[in-house]
Amino acid sequence: MTRLLAVLDVIVGAAAIGGAMFAIPTLPERGIEDTIFRTYLVPGLALALLVGAPFVNAGLMLGRDHELAAPASILAGLCLVIFQVVEGLTIGVESMLQPLMFAIGSGIALASFILWWRETAPYDNDEEWLGGHPNVRIHLR
Repeated sequence: MTRLLAVLDVIVGAAAIGGAMFAIPTLPERGIEDTIFRTYLVPGLALALLVGAPFVNAGLMLGRDHELAAPASILAGLCLVIFQVVEGLTIGVESMLQPLMFAIGSGIALASFILWWRETAPYDNDEEWLGGHPNVRIHLR
């Protein structure tokens, strides 16, 4: 699961940076005229620096089995979710890509949290982990 998450993080990060560099500058100005922004420069920088960079960083950390890789991936997923919420509130939902990216960010954050929980939980085996707490035993037989 760690390797898959690492690849997914790098792909999402590269897509965000690529979108900021190539797609956002080609958008028509009419889509942003009713917002606080005059151009797409600030949203593009936010996409690259607040979404793309954390995802690439988390993916590289996961690939190297860094001890803070899962929390970094959680943070990256939450950054994407927050970016999508702000984008939706600012310009509205204009394509299905926005809810899709919200779902991807949420899924990555959740998968990273599960990975982090399993790596740091003080349980000896899955049976104890499924029980929730070492002092509460649930036998699944």
